Amino acid sequence: MCNDGQGTAEQVILATGGYDHSIKLWQAHTGVCQRTVQHTDSKEPYRTGRKVNRSIFMWYNKSVYQQVNALDITPDKQLIAAAGYQHIRMYDLSSTNPSPVINYEGVSKNVTGVGFQEEGKWMYTGGEDCSARIWDLRSRNLQCQRIFQVSAPVNCVCLHPNQAELVVGDQSGVIHLWDLKTDHNEQLVMMLDRQFRLSRCPVKKNLKSSSTRNQVKVSDLSDLACQGRKRGARNLGGHRATRAKSLGSSSTIQGCRSTPENQVRRPCKDHLALMKLKTSVFSFFCQIPEAEASIQDIAIDPEGLHMAAVNNRGHCYIWSLTGGVGEEPTKLNPKQKIDAHMRYALKCKFSPDSNLLVTTSADMTVRIWKTSNFTLMRELKLEAQRWVWDAAFSADSTYILTASSDGVARLWNVETGTVEREYSGHQKAITSLAFRDELVKE
Repeated sequence: MCNDGQGTAEQVILATGGYDHSIKLWQAHTGVCQRTVQHTDSKEPYRTGRKVNRSIFMWYNKSVYQQVNALDITPDKQLIAAAGYQHIRMYDLSSTNPSPVINYEGVSKNVTGVGFQEEGKWMYTGGEDCSARIWDLRSRNLQCQRIFQVSAPVNCVCLHPNQAELVVGDQSGVIHLWDLKTDHNEQLVMMLDRQFRLSRCPVKKNLKSSSTRNQVKVSDLSDLACQGRKRGARNLGGHRATRAKSLGSSSTIQGCRSTPENQVRRPCKDHLALMKLKTSVFSFFCQIPEAEASIQDIAIDPEGLHMAAVNNRGHCYIWSLTGGVGEEPTKLNPKQKIDAHMRYALKCKFSPDSNLLVTTSADMTVRIWKTSNFTLMRELKLEAQRWVWDAAFSADSTYILTASSDGVARLWNVETGTVEREYSGHQKAITSLAFRDELVKE
């Protein structure tokens, strides 16, 4: 049901957009469409921001003109930002004016992600022009104030809850950590680098020395495995080690024991434990690299304890986060790999209470995972449902909203897995949604 009429920011808290070049604003609790905005002049004949197989996706070619790539609502619920081809448009939620009140331009290609600082002072975006950008919403200058350039098209951007670090995922499989305070940045190559801390280890030949006395930095896991085999050690957990370059903060191996050159070096207990490890952290990194595994989406839970990233192989990777308070940068510690979906994973989102993680996919399913152990809690699936492009939790974490290629947005009950409400009105695929509600204090 869609009754285009006057709505207010309080009434309209759900927005959907897609390939029919329109944005619909809904009353989430009734399913009534309050208003439709035409998102025109966004003419990109093929949406590459999600890096999917072109042959599979070819049937969409005639229907992706003027598409909406991403949506987000400002914290004060007054404006909604719509990311499209070469621009970000802001619409007034409390007005019937169909035209955007602000139009941010200067991006040469698709804008694939958009979001806001928690107080609404600035906006961040990512795009296929291989950049992430910061836009000052308090400035009359509509040009971006800061640009972070990478070497591949950007699929997703995620702001850390500390509001000081931006995480950027690109199509080459690299995750970038951009410190907005210091402008320092680091790269996390997907599963490439893990610097293990061991108390002792005799296998240290060809390892680069650090500036600290009696310490060495593990910068090449393949050398470590190769030396272990040469010296009588087993292969690392039975896996083929892969060359990896050190990109983050370095951990070290303390005080490796040495033996006379004419004696055979054998691994110590700590090293044997590492080599026998077939699961958890090390196996997480031994399956690298995933050739051309594009990072589709990144999410950090509201408490800042976990980060999730999904790729176009259907895999979801989990890191535990430490630091990120004051001047201390955030440190990422690999935690778990989840074979989340059989096909492309498209979105991942944590619940507001940080207890759940939702992933969506081209396999037409939505899956909910418990963050206590990252096991599957529930799968949301309907026969009519197609690719699920986007999802959002309610403020109390009891409901999930999804956007699907069948042109329908759905409200799901997390506990029962049933559909509570459907939002029908789009003529083509819904590829993005924005939902912002709040808990009512008793």
